[in-house]
Amino acid sequence: MSTACQQQPDWTVSVDGQPTKKRVLFIPASIRSHVIPTLYVADQLVSEYDVYYAVTNQVLADIVTENGYTPVMNDQFRVAVGMEHQFLVTKRRKTGFWQVLRSVYCNDLFYHRKQVLDELVTQIKPDVVIIDIFSSTDFLALYHHRARVKLLFCNPMLSTYRIGNLPIVSESVWPTIIAPETKPQTVNLKRLLRNPRAELYTNATRYQWRSLQQLAGLSSEHRAFDTPFTRLFENVPELVLAPLEFELLPKVRQPHQHYLGLCIREGRADTELDAHFAQQWPVIMTRKQTGERIIYCSFGTFYQGPDRTLLTFIENLLDAVGQLDKVQLICSVNQLVIETVKAWHYQPDCVHFFNRVPQLQVLQQTDVFITHGGLGSIKESIYYGVPMMVYPLDAHYDQPGNALKVEHHGLGLRGVFHSERVADLKSKLNRLINDMSFKIRLQQFKDETEVSRTRQMMDQTLLHLFTATRHEAESC
Repeated sequence: MSTACQQQPDWTVSVDGQPTKKRVLFIPASIRSHVIPTLYVADQLVSEYDVYYAVTNQVLADIVTENGYTPVMNDQFRVAVGMEHQFLVTKRRKTGFWQVLRSVYCNDLFYHRKQVLDELVTQIKPDVVIIDIFSSTDFLALYHHRARVKLLFCNPMLSTYRIGNLPIVSESVWPTIIAPETKPQTVNLKRLLRNPRAELYTNATRYQWRSLQQLAGLSSEHRAFDTPFTRLFENVPELVLAPLEFELLPKVRQPHQHYLGLCIREGRADTELDAHFAQQWPVIMTRKQTGERIIYCSFGTFYQGPDRTLLTFIENLLDAVGQLDKVQLICSVNQLVIETVKAWHYQPDCVHFFNRVPQLQVLQQTDVFITHGGLGSIKESIYYGVPMMVYPLDAHYDQPGNALKVEHHGLGLRGVFHSERVADLKSKLNRLINDMSFKIRLQQFKDETEVSRTRQMMDQTLLHLFTATRHEAESC
């Protein structure tokens, strides 16, 4: 151990020498759906650790606070993801092409991020830092703390690696031919002549990535590598906030990956709820007690306005629901969509629009869940045994792959959002409501995940990872 490390204070004891609680710091991506599943992990740690979250906005801070943990405001910038232009804007510096290029070459963001994280470490004094894989380059800025602070990754999606001929997490079909990934490593004269600025910028970012690893002092044990979605580092434990059973095959698990199951926190406190929901829910439940089934539709926060494709889908959904007997529709969409739909359509009393609902409460009473395929919503649907109809909205991330897995495991059906006809919607809803094989399979699937990942096993895994060497962690 270096002299600098030896001189650091022992943060596990107080001034009078008495033991104090250890501390864990989460650095999530700035997305609600990336914060929520980590709350379950935090619950497993809270008896031994004080839990902190480094968040970038007040919405996420409110979620953390309402669920009993401590938020600290964090910087929005990340290293090696092309944020130099925004960084220069905030510093009120010139933002022309050459200024941005110079910022890339000079690694301005690395030095900035390192300072921010060093201040966080000094303030919180964590024993463990858990970094979202979408903030993975923070590992570089924190690397010099590794002798004192255990560094781990958490992944709120399924595995991001390509394994053999299996679809990656964003693919909705099984690939027939997998082309090798090739990335140019030198300046290409043709590209340089055709688009000189783009080629110069590409080579600047390539140089930046090499120099960042040198600046961080990255050792051969933690060599960087790319997955289809993010950059990771060898031999760093990765907490996958999902059940291994939901993968297409168990062989996707890498030695450093630890699948933690559904990670559903039943007592979660939701924020920004529609005030009208509490008034309408007793009415909805009274109708359910008379035999009406509930169809719940939510597309998360993907759409922030009255998108034409979304409006068309909701129009078709209203038509399909109108042709079904004894059903209610709960639709959680943004306020602009609600106002537009109400202006265009007569709203029958079996249809209820809200801009945000307490999803776990609703799912407990739901018969069919129409979802965009976010993994958090899918896991919650599995937990409460609700058959799913999945319409992926974002082809670039995990929604198409999640939809594929829902159908593959017999947990629901999937469709194409922009082209689903009323007849297709009606047929799929009827099948999911009346075919009990989906409910049976969901219960079997949940039972399988609970057997493979008990609370005791979770505690043992986390405790071991927080104290283990690399080889011990891989055997965990």
